[in-house]
Amino acid sequence: MGGDCLNVGCVPSKALLHVAHTASLIRHAGPLGISVSEPEVDYAGAMAHVRRAIERIEPHDSQERFEGLGVRVIRDTGRFIDARRVQAGDARIRAKYFVIATGSAPAVPAIPGLDAVPFLTNETLFSRTEAPRHLAIIGAGPIGVEMAQAHQRLGCQVTLIEAQPRILPRDDAELSALLAGHLEADGIDLRLGTTVAAVSGKAGNIRIELHSGDGTAPAAAVSCGGCQQLHARVKRRATGGGLVRLQEEGHGRSARRARLHHRSGKVPLVAHPCEAGED
Repeated sequence: MGGDCLNVGCVPSKALLHVAHTASLIRHAGPLGISVSEPEVDYAGAMAHVRRAIERIEPHDSQERFEGLGVRVIRDTGRFIDARRVQAGDARIRAKYFVIATGSAPAVPAIPGLDAVPFLTNETLFSRTEAPRHLAIIGAGPIGVEMAQAHQRLGCQVTLIEAQPRILPRDDAELSALLAGHLEADGIDLRLGTTVAAVSGKAGNIRIELHSGDGTAPAAAVSCGGCQQLHARVKRRATGGGLVRLQEEGHGRSARRARLHHRSGKVPLVAHPCEAGED
């Protein structure tokens, strides 16, 4: 239990950012009168810290804790049998309202050649123990920006690619520009207004063909010497596609109500699974 947030989302990402921030503080301690050399980063040790952070919080999201609070936990696939009832294994639950919180999964962009090279998503990144020498990140949304800064500060070379003319395109433009300056100061190679036309190569030597944002002209190419993997982290798609079947099975009212809460395709990274109802 715990869903995306605990296992592959905000908890591991913030734990890794904490390590990266600490490394950055050490690098910039000179003005405070503290003379230190370049910190030696143990990437495997950083990821061990991430796993410990997950383990510390895990009991709070566990089945045992929720059952101790009086919550009935059913580990099975649920399906609507009519507008007021859900079947999950042998259990049949009747309720006025149901919360459908199925979480999300990585939406891998349809880039020619991407399926032929190794790439990472947030579901695989935090299980690594070896730091990539050059990490190319596709998508400068919140998670892409977080992982770009974390890995650059941990000693990796990072290229951040975004089709829009600025990072964090949904956020305030002034703040986006301010943060972009800090990322460049950290040494991150920002490729804005740029799309990925194709990917080729193999682990350790991946080539990324870049085009201008409108796709009309080649912009450049990024050769990731030592780039063992890409981080394809453009967006996430909602799971629980069975909601469509509600309409097909004649539960139109349930399907419409479910879509209001499901917002397919627009589910944020932080997803807290919840099962609600009463006999």
